[in-house]
Amino acid sequence: MAVNFPDSPSNGDTFVSGGITYIYNSSIPAWTVVAGAAATASGTKFVLKIPADSISVGTPSTDQFITFDRGFTRNVKHRVLVANFGDGYDQRIIDGVNPKDDKFTAQFKNREASEINLLAAFLDEMAAKNIEIFVPNKDETETITVICESYSINYMYEQYHSLSANFKRTYTP
Repeated sequence: MAVNFPDSPSNGDTFVSGGITYIYNSSIPAWTVVAGAAATASGTKFVLKIPADSISVGTPSTDQFITFDRGFTRNVKHRVLVANFGDGYDQRIIDGVNPKDDKFTAQFKNREASEINLLAAFLDEMAAKNIEIFVPNKDETETITVICESYSINYMYEQYHSLSANFKRTYTP
């Protein structure tokens, strides 16, 4: 569904669509997502959870839910063992208990520098550790445990940056 933003916005104008609040910043000029806007663990948004005190004591002071930008990508590959018998005949069977490899790409564009810096600090702190993301799936929001394989920051303006992150699903007991 396409979002129709207001024409000729003024600096500081807000717009709500799909439960996400945007604010217009004329210095970039672009609509940016309000940090933590309408993103909750029980909502239907695509979000990443930064638990309280996960970076250092008091940072952040409360759980933060950061909404992914539109275009969140999920790439699925199934691990399958194949025995080839020749003449086009083969036999296939799934490989392992969790044969589904999920990889995700998330974008956080035109965000305030403080939000991108908080997110980068969290991803650095959680290197090789499990992170929770919330993804609407079928009739409910699914909590998926992932690790961040890599991320990059684009310093667009002094106070506004973008971050792109690549996540891989992990399975834990």
